[in-house]
Amino acid sequence: MNRYLLILIVCIGLLLPTGYSVTAQAADTETETSAPKRNITASEWKELTNDKDFSYRDKVENKKVPPKQNNSAFAKFLQAVGAFFSSGIGQILMWGLLILVVGYAVYKLIIGERSGIFGRSSKNQGEDVSAVVEDINETNWEKLLESAQKEGNLRLAVRYSYMLLLQVLQRSELIQYRNDKTNYQYASELTDTPYKQPFRQLSRQYEYAWYGNFPMTEHSYEEYIGTLMNLKKKLDR
Repeated sequence: MNRYLLILIVCIGLLLPTGYSVTAQAADTETETSAPKRNITASEWKELTNDKDFSYRDKVENKKVPPKQNNSAFAKFLQAVGAFFSSGIGQILMWGLLILVVGYAVYKLIIGERSGIFGRSSKNQGEDVSAVVEDINETNWEKLLESAQKEGNLRLAVRYSYMLLLQVLQRSELIQYRNDKTNYQYASELTDTPYKQPFRQLSRQYEYAWYGNFPMTEHSYEEYIGTLMNLKKKLDR
């Protein structure tokens, strides 16, 4: 009898899980059957689809794609140039070039401002001038001009004629002559007069011939001295 009891206990143990599973499945079926069905209206569906929590498509489409690298020869060249100027040697070279450019510009500016009548020493002006004239009003520039023309020294004739023009402008009280003034400053004093433009033209020709030591031909000298004498006649009236 103990043997049968043992067999019965074993059988009950084997059948118990199967029965429980069936009971659980039946309970789930009963729950599903008893749960009421819900119909979603069109407005509710639209509200759900507009919810950001359900916007899976946008998350995929808005995913940023890394830009493609430009592997062209020109792009590599630009990268190499940028890397060079970013290095220590490149920085030194760049600043050196910048200093040279600025220094040259300042040098040209200073030279241009100082290219007045006495902006250079008599040694740089050549051997044509034996003495520096200190008083522009007491010098007979017309006599010196005639002497230079007779000798055929056109460069010196250009200088004496220009000094004669400054003397006339000074006596007409159109400029205030000083040894340290530049031709640019004299032109500025003639701003409100009809003489500024021809004076600037004569000043450029004078500086090219005297300071720049450009050769003066007879034709170019005739044009220069003709313009100067016409301006002198207007000032003498």
